[in-house]
Amino acid sequence: MEDNPGVARLFQRHLERAGYSVDLAHDGHDGLARLDALAYDVVIVDQQMPGMTGLDVIRSLVAANALPPTVMVTGAGDEETAVAAMKLGADDYLVKDVDGGYLRLLPSVIDRVMQKRQLVQERQEAVDALRRSERLYRTVVESTSDVILLHDEAGRIAFINKAGLSFTGFDEAEMLGQPVAEFLPPDIRAAHLKRRERRASGDWESFAYDSAFFNAAGQRIDVTVRATPVIVDAAYQGELLVARDMTEIRAMRERLEQQERLAALGQLTSGVAHSFRNLLNTIILNAEMSMRKPGLPLDVARDLRSILKESRRASDLVQQMLDFSSRAMINREPTHLGALVAEFVETLSARVPDDIRVYFGQELSGADQSWVAPVDRSRLRQALANLADNALDAMPHGGDLRFALSEVELQPDEAPPAADVLSLFGGPDAAAVSGGQWIRLVVSDTGTGMTEDVRSQLFSPFFTTKDVDQGIGLGLSQVYGIVRQHGGTIDVETEPGQGTTFTIHLPSRPDAETPGAAKKRPGETALLVAEDRSLRDAAEHALSALGYPVLTALSAQEAVPMCQTGRWAGSRSDRIGIVVLDVTVLEDCPEKMITELRRHRPGVKVIALVEDGTTEEERDQLLEAGCLSLVGRSCELAELAQALERAAGST
Repeated sequence: MEDNPGVARLFQRHLERAGYSVDLAHDGHDGLARLDALAYDVVIVDQQMPGMTGLDVIRSLVAANALPPTVMVTGAGDEETAVAAMKLGADDYLVKDVDGGYLRLLPSVIDRVMQKRQLVQERQEAVDALRRSERLYRTVVESTSDVILLHDEAGRIAFINKAGLSFTGFDEAEMLGQPVAEFLPPDIRAAHLKRRERRASGDWESFAYDSAFFNAAGQRIDVTVRATPVIVDAAYQGELLVARDMTEIRAMRERLEQQERLAALGQLTSGVAHSFRNLLNTIILNAEMSMRKPGLPLDVARDLRSILKESRRASDLVQQMLDFSSRAMINREPTHLGALVAEFVETLSARVPDDIRVYFGQELSGADQSWVAPVDRSRLRQALANLADNALDAMPHGGDLRFALSEVELQPDEAPPAADVLSLFGGPDAAAVSGGQWIRLVVSDTGTGMTEDVRSQLFSPFFTTKDVDQGIGLGLSQVYGIVRQHGGTIDVETEPGQGTTFTIHLPSRPDAETPGAAKKRPGETALLVAEDRSLRDAAEHALSALGYPVLTALSAQEAVPMCQTGRWAGSRSDRIGIVVLDVTVLEDCPEKMITELRRHRPGVKVIALVEDGTTEEERDQLLEAGCLSLVGRSCELAELAQALERAAGST
């Protein structure tokens, strides 16, 4: 910006020779207009211009926060103006002399201004990068849930993050500048002071230790701490302490250990229960058959009734053991849970003491048909009965017992309710059961509640707080096993004096339909396929007592020809309509034999006798192959009769 055309051209010529591209403005207004239109690396502005001086130009650019690298040009003896320009933000100045020496200096001045601005820009970029880095690290440090504390070489706290303030319960003003030893537990304070002395003498190894910390409220918190020395220029500058709250992690470890104990107990319990179940099966069936004999002496009948009573009590205990180990056979049927729970509550209300109030509420949206779940009704009733008995025992002086049903809707990627409990207690894979509709069943009481120690062992078999003659500790472990077998979850909330709430979640089947009543038909000849003699004899007596003519076969190879129509003309084999098959006689593929039986006799009804430990997948395969019912090998006469009735009523 130069109002003298001759001088302006001299400026332009010298700068172009130095490699610069130069635009000329004849006064300050023209120059500002050009700066609005284009970006220039350097501005050279003459002080003495009409209408707007060089200082006016600089002031205008500063006010607009748009001052580029600038060189002020003044006349001889006007250094005061140059100083004023430098104070406003100009980078350098030139003084016109009469012999034109300033023109020779002009390129070097411009170079110096450019370098100076580049250094300033680089320094500002470095400062900005440092600030961004500082914000990033501070964000990371403040976002972590771990306590991060830095103390100086004198042991005074120089920094503590938000998690540390929340953890300790103190505010920043109370901690910064204070000796860190004052906030450490007594058992490690002395060790910390000795370690700091060793740090100062060159012992710079990091190490970790476990301790218990007491916050401002006096609460004990278990922590693990890692201490790392801060070394700058080979000198000890302090120590970085990173502490992690281990309370929840240790609780998780304890629950994992409980899972392992439950799994081991379940395996042991299952093996013992199977052996006893097979023995009891023979005792019960033979006692029932003997009771049916006419003219039985009264004393013999009395003894048989006693045998049946005690055998059934023993069978109930075995069932509890099998339920806990999740090895009991369950027969799931689409069931309206609202109706099932309402019926149970009605029955329960009639037998509880007068000072116990029983409530039932439903919060199911939509039609009842939408809230059907595939459950084994008898096993679910057993679970409800055990929970109710547990609640009644906890309310010896009366109280409220509440049952409630509600719905839970999960998205496909959402974890199932109480997934942590599901996984910790050895339930099905959470990923396999997540998403969809679940039904929540809540059983709560206003009783005495439980301590954390009791709660941690709640589902362990044979654990009980009752007297020796009041229970053996299988009730809640049985509930746990029943829920797990249904692919559900169970959790408990309790505090001493605050009552207990059990929450069960069961996967729902919105498309399920409740079964209709079976149509009973006259009995047909039954083919019993069983190799075990005691089982075969007991089952044959039971089938005969139920009115079925019985043919027996010891193996699959013997049974298949008997089902071939006309093979044994004139014998009862032509009337075989029901096959009761002990699948343990089949070494390889039970489904293959069932298919073969139905091929030779398309209308035959097949009832499978299965081990209590048969898996859900194996049961599904048998049903898909054509079995109408699955009955445990240890079933009683009534259970076998129900299966035969269902088979006879099917089409």
